[in-house]
Amino acid sequence: MPLNGQNTEQMRSISLNETAYVETTPDIVIIQVQIFLEGRDAKKIEEEAYEKSEALIDVFKAYELDEKDYQTNENSMYDQRWREQDMKAVRFGYEVEFRELDKLEAFRRDVVEAGATIFRINSYENSNANKYTQEAAEKALKQAMSQAKALAEVAGMQLGDPISLTLNSQYIRPNIAASGDVMLMRAESADMKSERESTSNKTVIRYKATINAQFEIYKK
Repeated sequence: MPLNGQNTEQMRSISLNETAYVETTPDIVIIQVQIFLEGRDAKKIEEEAYEKSEALIDVFKAYELDEKDYQTNENSMYDQRWREQDMKAVRFGYEVEFRELDKLEAFRRDVVEAGATIFRINSYENSNANKYTQEAAEKALKQAMSQAKALAEVAGMQLGDPISLTLNSQYIRPNIAASGDVMLMRAESADMKSERESTSNKTVIRYKATINAQFEIYKK
């Protein structure tokens, strides 16, 4: 790319990519709570499902969750066949945004006692995501500038202004499967001792930013 004016010397530049990470602990957990019932009497299992659903909502309210914090994401009844028997199945599901992570295990016990058959952690998140994404971007840019300056000096050149900067940011979800939080079934004892009580304290979420940068370089 030639410079304008009398100096037709080709612009020299250096291009590089730098990636930076910022880690933090979650303060929000997104949970899938589900009631699944099956039987031959459709009316009976539907009534039971509604009773358990009301009990679940009572638990949500006991933990001071607003209606926006627990959204219905499944409400269905369907036919199924098992061991040559015609059965009816009912599935009620809620997506819950839970913020009191120190009470997560107590919340799990209470929803299981209320009738939930599945308690699944979908993701851990942080309410200051924008802040940590910005920190990662700034960190990546500083790394890019430092690396570009070092390379320019090796080449006997002086680092100039940035010509272009492109940012790609990403939230890296923790490996929930590895933490053992994917699914907790009702078959588990409500008062069982489990390392899951401290899982949220050990969970780390990461914010990634990659800077694609091009800098002008010129002779000293």
